[in-house]
Amino acid sequence: MESDSSDSDSSSSPFSPSLDNPSHPYFLHHGENPGVMLVTDRLNGDNYHSWSQSMSKAISVKNKTGFITGIHKKPKSDIDPLYLPWIRCNDMVVSWILNSVAKNIGSSILYIDNASDMWKDLQDRFSQGNRPRIFQLRKAISFLKQDHKSVSDYYTELKSFWDELANYRRLPQCSVETLRFFEEIQQEEYVMQFLMGLSDSFNSIRSQILLIDPFPSMNKVISLVLQEEKQREISLETSVPSLELVAALTARPAKIGTNVAKQTNFRKDKPVCSHCGYIGHTSEKCYRIHGFPPGFKSKKGNNASANQSSSPMGKSSDDTPKFSLSQDQYQQLLAMLKPQSISSSVNQVSSGILPTPQPPSTDHFAGPAYMENDWDG
Repeated sequence: MESDSSDSDSSSSPFSPSLDNPSHPYFLHHGENPGVMLVTDRLNGDNYHSWSQSMSKAISVKNKTGFITGIHKKPKSDIDPLYLPWIRCNDMVVSWILNSVAKNIGSSILYIDNASDMWKDLQDRFSQGNRPRIFQLRKAISFLKQDHKSVSDYYTELKSFWDELANYRRLPQCSVETLRFFEEIQQEEYVMQFLMGLSDSFNSIRSQILLIDPFPSMNKVISLVLQEEKQREISLETSVPSLELVAALTARPAKIGTNVAKQTNFRKDKPVCSHCGYIGHTSEKCYRIHGFPPGFKSKKGNNASANQSSSPMGKSSDDTPKFSLSQDQYQQLLAMLKPQSISSSVNQVSSGILPTPQPPSTDHFAGPAYMENDWDG
């Protein structure tokens, strides 16, 4: 009996302390949760390669990689001291996998008890052959364009294809010099593919990059293009005052019309002749119909003739509003509308195309018809 007891103690003592060690693969922290989802994107069948990479790293962080690779095998005897710890860790990994796949996929592997068998089942089912997937990736890279995406979004999408392609086509084991040579060729290919997909608005920076010697790395190129994009955003912000100028000019005609209306409102109680349009008499007393009386004289002399030749009330000699722009305002407006033809437009301004300031027409306010009877005599 004493020998059995000693054997039991000796068999259990080596494992008990080690299972409490966080570095032991059979150690489970009390905060581990079987209902947690280790990756953000569930396996849906089309994203197996990216999902398996993310899932493998997440399980590695938990120190449970051996349960999906089959290194930690199930003990053969249920009296083995590691049997129950293995069951607990294996079930935890199985739960993590089930929570990280789509519902329809999870139902197809629900009754697989071993984590390594479950992992291999998913690999055999969804892992495509190398050549078909490489063809898909190369086709996607060749057709990918920036279009209306930002430079950062375009580069992120392109880099995801590159990383997956590199997972299939790893560089061979070779000397450091040869490896560096292959990496330079790969970086140059990445830069060319990135520049080919950029929108035409980046033609200038693209030409400058192609002339750099030695040829820059992908990180340097993306930095230069992002700086160019940021500079354009700053230039766009500085053009906002010009937009405000256009808005102000657009609103000025309505303002002028409002001022004229305000100036005429105080005279709305005066009669207006339906024949000549002047204020202060009606058509029954209009001298233009019945004739001027003998000895007719205007109270303001020559202004009477000005009244006779002036435009009727409410009718301007020029219905088009006149605007006055300074040289700086005109240049700002041209810079916003036609950035490529600023110099030629400025030449037109200097040659006299710029409208000259003209006050609003006040012909209908001239003469004795203003705030007094229209005729004398």
